[in-house]
Amino acid sequence: MGESAQISTKEFIQRTKRIYSLWEKDIDCYCIVVGRVKSGTSYSKSNSLQFWLFGWELPDTLIVLCKNKTIHFFSSQKKIDLFKQITTEEYSLIYHTFQRGKKPEIKNQNTETLNKIFDQIKSLNENEKINFGMFPNEKWEGTFVTHFNEIFEKKKEQTLQIKDISFTIAKVFSIKDAKEISNFEVSGKLTTAVLSKFVIPNLIRIIDKNRKYSHQNYSEKIKQIMVKAKQFKVTCDEELVGSVFTPVIQSGGQYDLEIPSTSSKGNIQSDTILCSLGISYDSYPSYSTRTIFIDPNSKQEENYSFVENLYTKLEKEIIVGKTFLQIYKTILNEVTKERPELELHLIPNFGFVTGIEFFSKELTISPNVDPDAKVENGMVLVLRLGLHNLKVSGNENENENKNENEKKYSILISDTYIVQENKPLQNLTMGCNKTLSEISYQITDKNKKNDSLNKNGNTSNSNKENEKEKKKEKGNNNNNNNNNTDNNYNRGEDMDVDSSLILEKRLRTKEYTKQLKKREDHQRFLEEKKLQEIENRFLKKKSNKNISEEIRKQKIGILRSYKSAMEIPKHLRRNRIYIDKKHETVLLPLYGKHVPFHISYIKNITKNDEGDVVYLRINFNNPSNIGKKSIAVKENMNSIFVKDLTFRSSDAQHFHEVWRVIKEIKKKITNRETDKLMKMTIVKQEDLILSRGNVPRLAGDLFLKPTILGRKTSGSLEAHRNGFRFTSRRGQIIDILYKNIKHAFFQPCGDSDTITIIHFHLQFEIIVGKKKTRDVQFYTEVVEKSREISRYHSRDRYGGQNEDRAEKALKKRINQVFQNFVSKIEEKVESLEFDIPYNDLEFTGVVTRYQVTFRPTLSCLVQLSSWPTTAITIDEVEIAYFQRMSFGLKNFDLIFVFKDYTKTPLHINLIPKTFQENIQMWLDKSEIPYYTGKAALNWTMVMKIIRDDPKQFVKDGGWSVLSNRR
Repeated sequence: MGESAQISTKEFIQRTKRIYSLWEKDIDCYCIVVGRVKSGTSYSKSNSLQFWLFGWELPDTLIVLCKNKTIHFFSSQKKIDLFKQITTEEYSLIYHTFQRGKKPEIKNQNTETLNKIFDQIKSLNENEKINFGMFPNEKWEGTFVTHFNEIFEKKKEQTLQIKDISFTIAKVFSIKDAKEISNFEVSGKLTTAVLSKFVIPNLIRIIDKNRKYSHQNYSEKIKQIMVKAKQFKVTCDEELVGSVFTPVIQSGGQYDLEIPSTSSKGNIQSDTILCSLGISYDSYPSYSTRTIFIDPNSKQEENYSFVENLYTKLEKEIIVGKTFLQIYKTILNEVTKERPELELHLIPNFGFVTGIEFFSKELTISPNVDPDAKVENGMVLVLRLGLHNLKVSGNENENENKNENEKKYSILISDTYIVQENKPLQNLTMGCNKTLSEISYQITDKNKKNDSLNKNGNTSNSNKENEKEKKKEKGNNNNNNNNNTDNNYNRGEDMDVDSSLILEKRLRTKEYTKQLKKREDHQRFLEEKKLQEIENRFLKKKSNKNISEEIRKQKIGILRSYKSAMEIPKHLRRNRIYIDKKHETVLLPLYGKHVPFHISYIKNITKNDEGDVVYLRINFNNPSNIGKKSIAVKENMNSIFVKDLTFRSSDAQHFHEVWRVIKEIKKKITNRETDKLMKMTIVKQEDLILSRGNVPRLAGDLFLKPTILGRKTSGSLEAHRNGFRFTSRRGQIIDILYKNIKHAFFQPCGDSDTITIIHFHLQFEIIVGKKKTRDVQFYTEVVEKSREISRYHSRDRYGGQNEDRAEKALKKRINQVFQNFVSKIEEKVESLEFDIPYNDLEFTGVVTRYQVTFRPTLSCLVQLSSWPTTAITIDEVEIAYFQRMSFGLKNFDLIFVFKDYTKTPLHINLIPKTFQENIQMWLDKSEIPYYTGKAALNWTMVMKIIRDDPKQFVKDGGWSVLSNRR
């Protein structure tokens, strides 16, 4: 706890109110005493209560809350200063602070202070013993607690009667406020993401590849990765992410369903695997457990289906006002009625309240819970159901002693929920599916399928498959004790791919060789033609002035504080900084006079507090720190500049106001200039002429990219006399004129796509929301992401045919709606023609961070499915360069250099080599010369050299220096 430690008064008051609203009538005070942590102790209610109230753990501290809303705080001076940050005007609290001494010689002073506190407590009830609420089972160490206990034991005999307040504080913790709920939602997203995207997929990969991986090692791996929220695309402060407990992975018949539990010993087995994960955000946890079956038998599937159905009934029983004991008895009766043989295997705890205190033993869905404990609005519950030590054979009624060595398994399902009155139960970890079809994996069915094929007479193919499987199994068995098992497995897979490519090359005919030679000859012709074109282009030297630079230069004259001395404010106090908001000027006292400085010349301003004195430092733009925005400095390089000025004052409030206002005005100027610059670079369009009557219209679930104001924007698109108008559901309007459309694309939803798209690549930028854009896209989502993912998992009992038919019908219907709209536009507007990407020439690559799919069209190469999109006009491309074309690499990079050498070349990285030939064929047909090379060139430097001396570039042969053709 540093000097900058803060306490939120609002949260403290709000939570203190909750304590007093649930106050037990027969208790006079609540005592929270915290010393030093005793060895072997990992949790206490006192620490949790401190953290919940103050946001900090405060060791060696005594806090007493009295029923008359008086608080006694006994601690060190540093903690008292922290406590004094709390203001209680809005809530009638009285608090007394007492400083604790550390040195042994002032022990008597501490004794007097403690006696004084106990005397004030006694005044609450002079005639009878004080009902003294505390946590009697907590044990602390340290000098402070030892001293407290000595006095406490004396007082206890005379005036105190001890009451356990564990149940009361558990109820206080159980009701969550909005901030706590928000933290739970973040932790739920994290737990779901880690479990579904990392834990289970990698676990299945370990089993599928027959790796030897210990439970403990995998658990530690999960613990390392689970705190990296950004890796799982969860927006939050990673410093607040923590683990509730070490992730638990259990298999091989070793199962512990207690809370908390530990991972099994030895290596992960391919049988029944339990995965339990708990992640906290700002100390608020979410918890989830999944059971994974590898090659389950019918009895295991039956038992899991029973638990799954029982879990659904448990969810329905969570109703505000219902007691935990009632819920427990209802679920137990269901088991007794439907599957009595499983009652002995049922776990005793069906759930518990969680929060800043992860496991609240006073509020559980179990037979030992307080009969008055009930479900309340604002609670967060962990629901869990499971069966322990079931026999794999399924003979649960047999005598246990008959076969003690028989393999056993367990089932456990758990999730975290928010209870809200008059609303459905909200599952925070529902993103990780728990249905039988999603958690059951058949590994050995493939071999059985191959055996059945052999019986049906398909001997040749099946023998080959069996030989491959045997080779893989042999390779894996030979390397089980080697750390390179995974690498060997991957090489085996890659050899299959490589061998298929070699076979394809061997089958190439003489006709293909002729085509290849013809393509090479055509490329030589294009190379010579390109060199002549470059020579002609550089004979006409064009000035490439930066529009933004010119506009900023025009604005230099505006950077003037006052036109004349008459406008400068009069009667200013000596040695005081003034800000003239009207003229965006700060007047600084220099040598007894106020000198005006326009705030645009200020680079930054900093404020430092040093005791009773505040320092304000103002740094100005000058030749030593000029950047792209310092045009005024560049134009006046011969002038004398003030680098920085520092002022000191004891008036901290005034300096803070100066610092704040300068920041605000500087931000206002920056935004104004940015908007003005953006509007000056936008080509003004003519007004849209609206058509009367029926117009071609595309509506329904139609969305716009880029979005307006950062939100997903839906609306309708209409075609009028001279352009399109998009109207959002909020009434926002975007107009696109036909003459401004450079390329129009229509991309139907194919087998591998999820959206149908109409895309416009514009001649000139327009403003959408508050940003400039040259690409505008309208799309409809045909397939939901969840349905898209589900196709890779287990199919339903009908083989997924019904779902596939419905999906194809939906795609066909939406594609037809878009096609009809496009056809009407092409009939109406002669100058507008929509390009449709060629799916048979598509290839994958990386432009920004993610792998995307590129498809050629008649006039462009486009990537429209992911935002930001890419549209490369073929006529604007100078050359294409294939780099990193080494024999041992599986992918390469493709660089497009544009005819405008001021544009940065476009990189498409990590393209698989299987696409190389198709891309080169397409480039040749598009009349684009291409070159190949092993090295990855520094294209920024290459283009700079060419721009600096274009004549030398032409003299050296232009782009032919990249050619390896003879």
